[in-house]
Amino acid sequence: MTPEELSTLHHKCFLQPRPWSPNEFRQLLGSCFLVERSNAFLLGRFIFDDAEILTLAVSPRERRKGVASLLVKEFFLKATEQGIKRVTLEVAEDNLPALALYNSFHFINIGRREKYYKSINQQKNVAALVLSCDLLLTNQ
Repeated sequence: MTPEELSTLHHKCFLQPRPWSPNEFRQLLGSCFLVERSNAFLLGRFIFDDAEILTLAVSPRERRKGVASLLVKEFFLKATEQGIKRVTLEVAEDNLPALALYNSFHFINIGRREKYYKSINQQKNVAALVLSCDLLLTNQ
C-alpha cells in the first residue's frame, strides 16, 4: 500500500485518535514494519528485543472476518524471527473490539495514560491502556 492508500484506509477506520496523513505514513514506513492485506494493515516497529504495534486498521466492511488476527499473527511471526521478546501497544480503553482482539493474544494491561486520546468534540478525552505481550510465553 502507498502512504496515500494507508492514510485513506486509516481515515475510514479512525476518527479518534486522529487519522494519520500520507506524510506521516511516508515518514514511518522508512523505519517500521508493515503487514498488509486487501483493505487492512498493521504498522509496527522493532526496537532491540521489543516491538510496538503503532496502528492496526481494517476496513469496516472487512471486520469480523479474522483479518486483524491474521495481521497480528504475521507481525508476531516476523517479530519472533527478529528475536523480539515483547510486544507493546496503546489502545483506547473504550475500543472494545480491539481489546477483545488483543486479549485473545494474551496481552496484559501494564499501564494507563489518562486523557490520551482527544475526542472529536473535545468534551470527553479517552484514556489509553498500555498493553504488553510476552512472545516467549505466547509462542509456546
